[in-house]
Amino acid sequence: MTNKLTVSLKRKKYIFEFPLILIRGGSGMFNYYKRIPHSSNFKYRDRTAIMLDIMSTIRKYPVGKKKTQIMVGAKLNYNQTEKYLNFLVSEGLVSLSDRRMYKLTNKGLDFLQIIEMQRKSLSF
Repeated sequence: MTNKLTVSLKRKKYIFEFPLILIRGGSGMFNYYKRIPHSSNFKYRDRTAIMLDIMSTIRKYPVGKKKTQIMVGAKLNYNQTEKYLNFLVSEGLVSLSDRRMYKLTNKGLDFLQIIEMQRKSLSF
């Protein structure tokens, strides 16, 4: 089951798809469904969750973060960090400074805010 979120920002239209995971609980006639929060202890994360973890790790420090700090903050190995950072830089969500520090761009901040709004709308 996926949810779609369509957002228009500055004449650009973004469509995001997110899986909605439900757990059935309760007993007898009192069954309920509960959404699993993003920060739960899953063994595996999807690509979107990994990119959001990287971006939220970078956002905590306006000066920027080095690759090793991002690896530790997002709980990734070197190859994964390299792959995702290259993708984020190529999409313009993250910039790389001369001092090898990664910073969020305005586009990256907008993207992160959109995703956080979407998460809040899904939680109950």
